[in-house]
Amino acid sequence: MKTLHLSYINFWVLFLYLTLSLSSVYGNVGNHTLFIKNDGSLWGMGSNSHGQLGNGNTTNLATPQVLIDANSSNPIIEITHGYNHSLFLRQDGSLWAMGMNNFGQLGDGTTTHRSTPVKIVDSDVVRISAGYFHSLYLKSNGSLWGMGSNTCGELGINLAGGSNTSYDSGIDQNSPVEIVSSGVAQMSGGRFFTLFVKIDGSLWGMGETHEGRLGQPWEGGSNDTFDSAYDKKVPVRILSSEVVEAEAGAQFSLIRKTDGSAWSFGSNWNGMLADGKITPNRIEPYRFLDANVTQISASWSFGSALLENGSLHMFGGNFSGQLGDGTTTDRNQTTEIISSGVTQVSVTSGHTTIIKNDGSVWTVGAGDFGQLGNGQSGGTHAGFDEGIDTKTFSQVVSSNATRLPNFHEYNKPNLSPDLNSTVNLEMIWVEPGTFTMGSPTSEAGRGTDETEHNVTVTKGFYLGKYEVTQAQYEAVMSGNGNSLNPTPSNWPNNPNRPVEKVSWDDAQTFLNRLNYQEAANLPLGWAYVLPTESQWEYACRAGTTTMYSWGDDINSTRANYNWDGNWNTGNDFKQTRDVGQYAANPWGFFDMHGNVWEWTADRYQATYPTDNPALDPTGPTSGSNRVVRGGPWGDEESKLRSARRGSDPTNRRVSGLGFRVGFQNTNQAPTDLNSTAPLTLAENQPIGSIVGEFNATDPDANATLTYSLVDGNGSTDNSLFTLDHLNLSSTPSLLVWLDGQDSSSIRSDSAGLVDL
Repeated sequence: MKTLHLSYINFWVLFLYLTLSLSSVYGNVGNHTLFIKNDGSLWGMGSNSHGQLGNGNTTNLATPQVLIDANSSNPIIEITHGYNHSLFLRQDGSLWAMGMNNFGQLGDGTTTHRSTPVKIVDSDVVRISAGYFHSLYLKSNGSLWGMGSNTCGELGINLAGGSNTSYDSGIDQNSPVEIVSSGVAQMSGGRFFTLFVKIDGSLWGMGETHEGRLGQPWEGGSNDTFDSAYDKKVPVRILSSEVVEAEAGAQFSLIRKTDGSAWSFGSNWNGMLADGKITPNRIEPYRFLDANVTQISASWSFGSALLENGSLHMFGGNFSGQLGDGTTTDRNQTTEIISSGVTQVSVTSGHTTIIKNDGSVWTVGAGDFGQLGNGQSGGTHAGFDEGIDTKTFSQVVSSNATRLPNFHEYNKPNLSPDLNSTVNLEMIWVEPGTFTMGSPTSEAGRGTDETEHNVTVTKGFYLGKYEVTQAQYEAVMSGNGNSLNPTPSNWPNNPNRPVEKVSWDDAQTFLNRLNYQEAANLPLGWAYVLPTESQWEYACRAGTTTMYSWGDDINSTRANYNWDGNWNTGNDFKQTRDVGQYAANPWGFFDMHGNVWEWTADRYQATYPTDNPALDPTGPTSGSNRVVRGGPWGDEESKLRSARRGSDPTNRRVSGLGFRVGFQNTNQAPTDLNSTAPLTLAENQPIGSIVGEFNATDPDANATLTYSLVDGNGSTDNSLFTLDHLNLSSTPSLLVWLDGQDSSSIRSDSAGLVDL
């Protein structure tokens, strides 16, 4: 089945892009093993030639030993390693590095190897990844940073070349440089290339394109040095949506999609693409597992996939027994090695490490540097060495291991877009899901407009951790041309209190200005918006079914409201308070109950949709009032319930009325497009919005389809559009982008799909 997606972009040009998706972290090639224990201490074994174990010397270890002691107030929470260097992340967001530094990959401003950890970044780091000779980290605002080798453009900063054996001051970077300023969710460093995923699910890459590892056409050129005709010095988009994680190996890439399927592309000399072949290489991703994949790892010449049921599947090169199947035979298809109980996997140059659900650590494969932790080392380091290497997993630690290199909790990181030099906007990612909206008839204080019904939120979204504060509102609204007061609050000069006396119309002006201000940082099709009413309640409940997100009772320690029942007297605060003064709900949102009513996007209607479940409801298309949620400082407890609904005219400004910002893909796609029906595009959709999909069946498996578009009159001579596309042999999904500022219509002519 061939699929054509149509999407907006703010150019008078059409581009066609492959829409598949990908997985995470780096395919390490190091000969050392690291893991974190539950007390936050760092442990390891194996090669320590450049101090990559970080224990102050360069002596190899053949048994697991503590490298960095536990620190209960600031534990190590994440680790990664490259060829002979290692990085770790502490709970305070500080980044540390040790080991080989010949390309500046430690980022400390030198090329001096370090056998003890050196702090590179003080705070705000949320994810890390190590490539062969370069390092990457992600900050909380979604910016991607890197240091080290840039031989083939793997740092994406429009520099490449020089030596591929040592530091080149004009090309490589021995201090961190910003690669992408915002919108990145996850990244992975490979040998001389890098992959990263944006929050809209698109996949990007830079560096070496040799043998298809970036999913880009390649016909020649050199390997491991920059080739100007093929390699990429700046990020290029590889895939347009549905990417969950991306993992870069040495010369191949693995991907995981939102549906849990796993894909591969790039070099295939040991069968590491799991496509049943040994060569040829692939540019287009090959789907090698259909569903239920939760983690994928890629290394020098082999890979792994972990499924939801805890089963471990391995594939690719097996020269040291690293697949754990009892042989040294390469596998060009996935082979189940362990049927259950595995929670994490790390693959390196020639050995594999796993953690089981009891916290035990197991290893298999090459043991020449002591990396298996079984007390053995030595041998030839060339193929399987009897007595040193192993072909089946053996336990080396019995309990308390919690994390291997490159393992993340693969939810999207929080965002903190900067509003100015001192003010940012903290936002939390909300996964899609289904919940019961409304309240049971037995709930005290219930309104007649709260009928229970199931709602499915089909797309994830970001939502403000707090209400918009006075400082945030002023940062965006200062100098606005709408004659709106940037400091409208009833209690001004309290920067951390929620802004209030803001109408729905005022909130729209704020959002328009914010989107304009952040235009260069917005992923295609994404925008800052008010949450829908269902999104708001979904985030407020955070998986709970009680009256409030903490339970069925409420008191003055839970929220800011009129808890003593007296309007002008008594002990309640009788005004707003700084955001975050009360405990967060289970998903980390503050003040979903009390402080101020919060505007939502929906028009008010007294009856909910009758669909069960309702899919992404957005309220009626007409009506003068908009829904408000959460309850204010001056109302009684029943107004603060998760299901409580209020409504106000869009121009109302009172001291108990504010808002919270959402950030999401605001695409409005039509549901049907065929070869004869015209496609009418709604005006002013955000850049990158998908507006249609075309499906066509390829009558013979080895053929490819080419796509063309004609204008509404049937002419193929359309000066507004040009077409670029990839000829794909299996399940392509292609994006078409066009200018969305004016209403347009195009249709796909039946002759526009040609079987070659």
